Amino acid sequence: MPSKILTTLLIIVFCPLAASAQPKAIELSVRSAMEFTNKVAMEVALVFPGEEDGETIVRLPTDWGGQDKLYLALRDLQCDQAEILGGDDPGIRKLKHAPGASITLRYRVVVDENGPQFNGRGNNYCVQFQQGLLFAIGYTWLIQPESIDGQDEAIVKISFPEGVAWASDMEHTKSGRQLVFRDLVESVLIAGDVRTVEAGGGARLVIRGSIDSRDDAGWKDSFQRIAQAQRGYWKSADEPFLVTILATPPLGPGSISVGGTGLSDSFAFFASSNSEPSRLDQVMAHEMMHTWVPRRIGGMPPRDEQSDYWLSEGFTDWTSWRVLVRSGFWTPEDFVRAFNENLRDYDQSPVREAPNSEIVAGFWRDRATADLPY
Repeated sequence: MPSKILTTLLIIVFCPLAASAQPKAIELSVRSAMEFTNKVAMEVALVFPGEEDGETIVRLPTDWGGQDKLYLALRDLQCDQAEILGGDDPGIRKLKHAPGASITLRYRVVVDENGPQFNGRGNNYCVQFQQGLLFAIGYTWLIQPESIDGQDEAIVKISFPEGVAWASDMEHTKSGRQLVFRDLVESVLIAGDVRTVEAGGGARLVIRGSIDSRDDAGWKDSFQRIAQAQRGYWKSADEPFLVTILATPPLGPGSISVGGTGLSDSFAFFASSNSEPSRLDQVMAHEMMHTWVPRRIGGMPPRDEQSDYWLSEGFTDWTSWRVLVRSGFWTPEDFVRAFNENLRDYDQSPVREAPNSEIVAGFWRDRATADLPY
């Protein structure tokens, strides 16, 4: 029986909040593609206003999450309203157009041997497209025009063929939330052989695969207890939230891998099937804490964000540990153990006196440097 390949057509329109006319939502369709033989994960159409001087710079995804050359997955850029010119580096394009023109930029996201390849370190944040799975984080496929701001209003409509299960935090407009461009950059989209667990308060867990030590009820219980404790800590109400969980085979005998990345109102969770519950809870608490740290207490710099990882990672660890104790996952003795282990690792670190500039330069290349902000 031939395997099905999901091909998606994703159309997004961005409208500045200051626009006087009501923005019109553009139809967004996602097609099953039994007829396609190439590995086109997504076809994207991006509608946005160009610069008044007739030249707009657009930035393709380059490096993120330890992966590089992400722009290699973007193919066949087309625009009827503008001439597309190369930029100063492979991640830049210049659009020549009429002053202030409305621009529709179309491109494909392709997963093949000529695209960015997972380097085997950390989590695989590249767009994943395989039998039974489409997984994509906005940072890795979304072109960002310099003519729009992260807080500009965004209208998204997504549809998949009947019978294809999918989820995204870009759906949160259904609960009355207005999306902005930054939400789409920090989004996650998953489709295929996935199952959804409703976790209450607008929260969902979307799971692919299985963990030996945890069933779906265990995931729900872990999420609910941690979420309740964190929202109590920050005095926040329930809100829409999405957790994608990808279970993978261990890399080798005795190898255990657990990690994730926090996004605006979601996080992507990765775990090998032999992961231990205590580690799963610790990572879940850390990634969920990113909803508040650093986003709601100051944010991150637009460039060289590694310079603030002492806040986004180190302080996130500290606050998530406190929540683990409050929620009953940890005893006070567990907290002391984790704190002392961190002090030991810091004391023994060969780079413990490295300046912040070295963290910016070496975070994704050297494990000791990457550990220092934590």
